[in-house]
Amino acid sequence: MQVDVVRDADGLAALAADWTRLDRTDPRAEFYTTHACVQAWWAAFGEDAAYDLHVLVARHNGAVAGILPLARQRISVRKESRTMLRFASHGDWMGLVCDPALDPRTVCRVLLARIDADDSWDLLSLDNLRATSALAAYALGSDRWNPHLAHRVEHPRIDLVGVESLAAFEAAGRVPAKTRKYRARLLRDHDVRFVVREGDEGDLLARLGRLHALEKDHLVREQGRRERHSWFEDPLRRGHYAGLFAAPGLAVTFGYEGPDGELLAARSTFRHGRTLLSWTSTYHPDLRDYRLGKVIQYDILDHVLRHGGVDVFDFGAGRYPWKFEWTTAFESSYRLRLERPSRGSSVSGSAVSRRDGPGCAVPESAATTRTHEPASERGPAQVGLNEGLGRRIGRGVGRRVGRMRTTIAQRLSREEIWYLARPGDELTVWGALLERGSLAHVHLVHLGPWATTRQRRMLDAELKDPITDEALAQAIRDELTAAGEAIGIPPGNVHALPHLAPSGWARRVAVREALAAYPHATHRIAVGGPTTDLVRAEADRVGVRVVEVTPAAATPTGRRAQAVIAAYRLWDPDSGRYAVHRTPASRFLAESAGPQD
Repeated sequence: MQVDVVRDADGLAALAADWTRLDRTDPRAEFYTTHACVQAWWAAFGEDAAYDLHVLVARHNGAVAGILPLARQRISVRKESRTMLRFASHGDWMGLVCDPALDPRTVCRVLLARIDADDSWDLLSLDNLRATSALAAYALGSDRWNPHLAHRVEHPRIDLVGVESLAAFEAAGRVPAKTRKYRARLLRDHDVRFVVREGDEGDLLARLGRLHALEKDHLVREQGRRERHSWFEDPLRRGHYAGLFAAPGLAVTFGYEGPDGELLAARSTFRHGRTLLSWTSTYHPDLRDYRLGKVIQYDILDHVLRHGGVDVFDFGAGRYPWKFEWTTAFESSYRLRLERPSRGSSVSGSAVSRRDGPGCAVPESAATTRTHEPASERGPAQVGLNEGLGRRIGRGVGRRVGRMRTTIAQRLSREEIWYLARPGDELTVWGALLERGSLAHVHLVHLGPWATTRQRRMLDAELKDPITDEALAQAIRDELTAAGEAIGIPPGNVHALPHLAPSGWARRVAVREALAAYPHATHRIAVGGPTTDLVRAEADRVGVRVVEVTPAAATPTGRRAQAVIAAYRLWDPDSGRYAVHRTPASRFLAESAGPQD
C-alpha cells in the first residue's frame, strides 16, 4: 500500500469521485471530512498563506483505499514559527474515510507511518476523533500513538429511532421541565413563527451571522464577556460555512422569525445521512428571558418526528448541562496530539528544570572540560621535560580559572529573580520596575499558574467545550511566556510549573532550584505576598539574600505595562492562546485609562 499527498485544489477536485464513493460506503465516515466539506474549507482557508493542503491518500493496487484530509498551518508559539499538522476542516467530528472492504487498521497504520516519517511538521494535532472511529481504535492499540491520545469531551445526542411522535417523547419524561411553559410565554408575548430553511435560502447565513454578532456584543457589553467571539467575524470560517450553505442538501436551519421576517432565534444543523449535526445557535438579546435553547429544541423535535428521516439529533461537542437535560446518551471524542522539540531553541520547556534558567548549573570552567592525556601513555623523557613547564602552566590555568569564576559570579550577581504568586503579578507587584532599562537579566518564576473558576467557565463557553487541565496549563504557560517577552525577558527566563494549582511542596522545590542556580543574584519577593514566607524561609536556609519589594500602589501605565496587558489579552485558539487572564488584564487596562482595542 502506497501513500500519496495531494497539495492543491486541482488534486483535491480530482479525488471527488473516489472520495464520494468512500463517503457513501464507509459507515464511519464523518460529515466534516467528506469531500464536499473539505473542498469548501480549502476554498476559504486556501486563500491564507499560512495554510498548505496536505491530504494523504492511501492506495491499494492502484485504487484509493483511504483518505486522511490534513493541512499544514504555520503558527507562532512563544514568538517562534512552528508548523502544525491538522485536519483540513473544522467540525465536531473528524477522521479518515476508508474502503470498508479493507482492514481499517492497515490503512491507519500506513497513513500514520507516513505522518511519523514526515519531518516538515512540529506539532501534530488531530482533534475530535470519535471514540469508536478507526483512527482512535488504532491509536489506542499502538505503542507509538497511545501515549499521545487523550480524551477530549462528550458529545450528547438524542436517539429518535422508535420514537413515534413528540407526544410519545414527552410522555416518556424526556422533555426538560418548564419547556412548554417558556414556549407558551414566548408565543403569548411575541408574534413569532417557527420556520425551517434549507441552505442559504433568503441570505440565511448572513442573517445568522449578524444575529450571532449581536448576541456576542450583548454578552460583552452587559455581562463583561470580553472573551466572547463570533464565527461571523472570521472571514475564513465564514467562507467555509458559505461553501457548505451553498451546497444543496447539507444545511438546514430551524428558527423563529417576526412578522417582518426578522430572524429572532435559530439553530443551524448539517444533514449527514439520518443524523442532524447541530452547528450553531443564536438568539436576539431581547428574547433572552425565554430559554430559547429549550423552546426551539422542542419545536425542532416536533418537526423532525412528524416529517421523519432523522434517527439522531447530535448536539455537538460540549459537556453543557442544558444538553443533558434532553438526553442521557452521548459519545466521546479524542485528541491525537504530539509536539516535537523546538528546532530553534535548546530550551526544553517552560517548567523549571536543571538545564535552563532557575535550576541551571553554573557553566563548567575550562579546567573541568579539558581532556587530559594520562601520564602513563607518554614516554619518560616527555614526562620529565614537561614537569616544570606543567607546573607553570598549571599556575596560569589556575589564575585564569579564578578570573573566570569571578566573572561568572559577577555576571550572575547582575541577574534578578522575581517570584510571582499568580499571573498578572508583573503589573500589580512589579509594575514600578517594568519601565527600567533592559530586563534581559530578569527571571520570572511563576509559582501559581492557575485560572479561577470563573475564568475557566468563560473559556469553556467560548471554546464550546470544557478545556482539559493539560491544555489549560499549557495555554497559561504560553501566556506567561508571551507576557515576559513583551517586556524583553527572554523565553528561557520565564518559568512556570508544568501543571495547574501546584502543591506547596512543588512551589518549595521550584524556589529551592532557583536559589541554588543563582545564589549571587538579586532575589525579589513582594512584601506580604502569598509567597513571601516561603521564599524567605528557603533563602534563610541556604544563606541567600532576598530583597523585599512593596507592591505598586497604582496600576502601572507605561509602555511595557501596556505590552504585558496586550499579551494577556491575545486570543488565538489555533495556536493555543486563549486569553485565559483577559479579564484582569482588561481591568488593569481600564484603570490605567489605556486604549481598549
